[in-house]
Amino acid sequence: MSSIDKLQNKYIKEIKEYVPGKSIQEVSEEFGLTNIIKLASNENPFGSPVNEVDIKQAISSAYTYPAHFNHPLYKQLAQKEGVNKENIILGNGSDDIMQLLSLAFLNSELHVVSSECTFLLYHHMATLMGARYTELPLKSFRYDLTAILESINSETRMVFIANPNNPTGTMIAPEELLSFIDRVPEHVIIVIDEAYIEFSELNQRVSCKKLVNSYSNVVFLRTFSKLYGLAGYRIGYGIAHESLINILHKVRMPFNVNNLALEAACLALNNKLFIDKTLSNNSEQKQYLYESLSSLSITYIPTQANFICILHEESHRIVNDLLRKGIVVRHLKSFGLDHGIRVTIGTKEQNQKFISNLSESIRLK
Repeated sequence: MSSIDKLQNKYIKEIKEYVPGKSIQEVSEEFGLTNIIKLASNENPFGSPVNEVDIKQAISSAYTYPAHFNHPLYKQLAQKEGVNKENIILGNGSDDIMQLLSLAFLNSELHVVSSECTFLLYHHMATLMGARYTELPLKSFRYDLTAILESINSETRMVFIANPNNPTGTMIAPEELLSFIDRVPEHVIIVIDEAYIEFSELNQRVSCKKLVNSYSNVVFLRTFSKLYGLAGYRIGYGIAHESLINILHKVRMPFNVNNLALEAACLALNNKLFIDKTLSNNSEQKQYLYESLSSLSITYIPTQANFICILHEESHRIVNDLLRKGIVVRHLKSFGLDHGIRVTIGTKEQNQKFISNLSESIRLK
């Protein structure tokens, strides 16, 4: 152990570094390929709706600090969600807000509960603060809310729920989620991560409008990285009771969201053409992938997100074989799903190429 290793916070030693899906540049350099399709990180297949001309003014004023709380984005988001702007907090991606929640509410004497086979950063955030972390088994690839309720004790301070869940794409029924929220003790912060909520069916969603005013311990997280095509800008937001939002403002960095991201988010939020195009493509191509996977006798989990979780006993070989052909998908071993593959729902052309190469890979078995 080096001398610097001995100086680090003892909890850091327990954290496994988050490893994202391979980038196009990485695959290009590793395999010498030029035509690469990335279906590993659930990014918008149509790219970003914002270009350099759109944010020209923000670029020209990049020497100034962001006008954070007074920015029009707050008012626009409040109108969209049917809440007051005091119920909104912006972050450098929604994972930034997860960290703010952890800094504000967790310590080494407390306990965090979530599920196995879910977003890896929940465990990361708890461990960062030295909190004890319990992950419970999924039930039919869904969060087992009954088991979570039974695991809550006097030391439990936070529950993380991904809805839809990443990487299974499954959702909790609205009535079940509402019943759960009502039964969770007030000393537990309920973090509902809705990164993919816009892709779900309307009748599967729970409205945050009434909940954030009725429950001071509930937080909804949203992102501009998926539907809105702004993953590289790093911007997300949280919706919660004003008293909880005020606490988060105390621990966030003064200018945690930059000028370019603020401007891009305003533009993307109001680009109905791009939003409708993305949602329409996701709906149509999801059905295409369902039919294609079924014809190949491949097991998949029906999804409420912009990706599909595939289950196959030769998942490792398939992922590596597709990678060599320039198709990047995500193996789910790091999520605790050793036979799982997560595939972003791409454009018609991307999906057809994926299915064609997947079919070849299976025949090579």
